[in-house]
Amino acid sequence: LDENGDLKDTVAEQKARNGQDIRTTIDIEAQRSAYNQLKKDAGSAVIINSHTGEVLAMVSTPAYDSNDFVMGYTSSAWKALNEDEARPLENRYQSTWEQGKTPLELCTRYTALLNGGDCLEPQLLLGAEKKVQKEQVFSPEEAEQLLTEMYQNVEEPDGSAHEAQRKDWRMAGLTGSASMSGGKDLGWFVGLSAEDTDRPLLLTVMIEDVKERGGSTYVISRGMKGFDVYRNEDGQ
Repeated sequence: LDENGDLKDTVAEQKARNGQDIRTTIDIEAQRSAYNQLKKDAGSAVIINSHTGEVLAMVSTPAYDSNDFVMGYTSSAWKALNEDEARPLENRYQSTWEQGKTPLELCTRYTALLNGGDCLEPQLLLGAEKKVQKEQVFSPEEAEQLLTEMYQNVEEPDGSAHEAQRKDWRMAGLTGSASMSGGKDLGWFVGLSAEDTDRPLLLTVMIEDVKERGGSTYVISRGMKGFDVYRNEDGQ
């Protein structure tokens, strides 16, 4: 440009190229169902296809409205969001809970039960090649035995995951809890619709402060309600 702002010469030029469309594995109905069941709690839910590693939903609650970032936060609003005791900015599905485990890690770990003992890598890009994250987390024999025990844990009346039993399909599940600071308990649930061969689903739910709300039973009820809604809307 010259002193008048007029173009005098072009030193270098690169024509713009249109970007490519990217399709993720996230299923909007699975995401919506999981969020609606957890939105009043501090917790996380992850749903994946246990045969492919495709991530169908990842929810962290309480959440915030990402649209607020479009116009920008005032200093006071941003300060209030960061200082909110409910910690809405915390990414709970990747937070370290329960002796170093995270919800996403726990969910992918149990894919080994349906893949000969091999743990699958979580996939977010639709159509990506199935990948093994870690081989032989369990031996095939151990995987079969653990899956059998998880079925029994749901189907037996005194099983800790009996609340997850369904009439229309077979569920396997495990529950647990861990102490948190301030005397609160973290409850977790891992559930598999392992015999659903067309679309096998694996669910992990973790919810904070369940000590006075039924413990793992409360966690199962929240997780399975979202699971049920998703399956019904999916026509299964």
